[in-house]
Amino acid sequence: MELTRVVFISLVLLCGVRDVHADTSFAAFSRKLYLLDRTIQAWKGTVVDLRNEISNNYDLLELSLKEELTNTFIPALIKPLVKQAITDSLKGDYIGNIIRGCVLDVVNSLKARVHNTKTQLRSVKRQFRKVKRERDMFKKSLGKLRVELTKDIHRDLLGIHQRIQELEERDALRGKHIQDLTEQNQKASGDPSRTKGTPVTTQKPATKATPSPADCRHLCDASENGNLEEVKRLLSLNVNVNCRGRLRRTPVMRAAIEGHRDAVELLVSRGADVSLVDRNGDNIFHLTCWGGDMETVKFVLSLNVEINSRGWRSLTPVMRAAIEGHRDVVELLVSRGANASLVDEGGDNILHLACSGGDMETVGFVLSLNVVDINSRGWRSMTSVMWAALRGNRDVVELLVSKGANVSLVDEDGDNIFHHACSGGYIETVEFVLSLNVVNINSRGWRSLTPVMRAAWEGHGDVVELLVSKRADVSLVDKYGDNILHLACFGGDMETVEFVLSLNVVDIDAKNNLGETAADVARDWGHQPVADLLESRGAQ
Repeated sequence: MELTRVVFISLVLLCGVRDVHADTSFAAFSRKLYLLDRTIQAWKGTVVDLRNEISNNYDLLELSLKEELTNTFIPALIKPLVKQAITDSLKGDYIGNIIRGCVLDVVNSLKARVHNTKTQLRSVKRQFRKVKRERDMFKKSLGKLRVELTKDIHRDLLGIHQRIQELEERDALRGKHIQDLTEQNQKASGDPSRTKGTPVTTQKPATKATPSPADCRHLCDASENGNLEEVKRLLSLNVNVNCRGRLRRTPVMRAAIEGHRDAVELLVSRGADVSLVDRNGDNIFHLTCWGGDMETVKFVLSLNVEINSRGWRSLTPVMRAAIEGHRDVVELLVSRGANASLVDEGGDNILHLACSGGDMETVGFVLSLNVVDINSRGWRSMTSVMWAALRGNRDVVELLVSKGANVSLVDEDGDNIFHHACSGGYIETVEFVLSLNVVNINSRGWRSLTPVMRAAWEGHGDVVELLVSKRADVSLVDKYGDNILHLACFGGDMETVEFVLSLNVVDIDAKNNLGETAADVARDWGHQPVADLLESRGAQ
């Protein structure tokens, strides 16, 4: 309002004084006054607008300044303060312990879970390996049992035959004795010096009874069992100390095999002949080393027997010990001059035989001698690592490979180590040979058979399944036109045949070069249940 007055007075002084003294009308003056008032009102509106604009600009400037301070200056000031505050807080035992405790609890919980999981996995792996080892051991034991059963049957047949001979000899002696009595009675009846009715006596003066073949058998059995008292009793009856039993083995041989050192020493002291050999050509030292009893071996050695003598298949005593895995006996014989470079009649040396036996310590000792080449060829040009693979001695295979054994070689039939491993059927050995990536999974060997064919023929269903999972080609045929189903039927293992059928790869009525189907093969080889299975699946 004061500004308006000032403006008004100024205008009056500038414009109105002259007009006051002039002769003008009041109406004109009023009009000018009205215009002046309008102008003043307009200026007032402009001033208000300016004031509002300035106020708004001030608010915007204030807000912008706050944002700039917040975004630029305050973080720069606050971050160190916050960092310092956190640092100071962490220095305190309370908060630090809380944080560390929580973190440690979580970490320890995770560690415990991981440890438990690892423990469970290890336990499962151990159980799995144990089951696999037990299965392989069962297969190996079954193979040995078959061999032993065959030997026992052969031995029993020999025993039966020998018993029949003994009975025949006894009957002959009895018949001769009856004939002698008859002749004596006839003579007595014609002798006038004898009175009628006087009985004829045939009783001989009291002497020791003549030993019978049965007594010899009892002496052999007592010696084999180490029954010293029975051995002494039978010897006191003048039973021949060198009588022959099964396989024409003497009592001292039977005692030596079983490691009865005292019985061997007793029989030797009573005249047992240690230079004799049995039906196979083995002497007492071969049989002693086969048995493996160290004390018995040492005693027989002291009898000055030939340390490199040849026995069955031209094996020497140290070879027999190596086959059976008697490492300490092998070492003793080598230290006493046994020749470890010799080979048997098939061409196998001590390393071949040790690897066939499968005792790791024996194989390791023979290798340490550096006498035989690790890749030397033996029977049918087989190498030591082939023998180990065939017998399922996985650890021996791995040892030989680590020592430089060549696993790419083939024998005289064209079979490589993989063929032999699959023929043996020990899954762990097959898996290890596969892991070497040296031989073709579909390589051809004897009869142009592939490894999976060999496994099917031998009835190793688990090996067949493994090889199929590794992409073995089951559609191939051998040189005679036999496919994997024919070969599985040769073997006659029902599970293997069923697995091959489940693959639906080969025609169930496919014929080989002789025009035989798989069912024909099963019937020819006496596997009627397999033939029945094939017929139930539509085989003609």
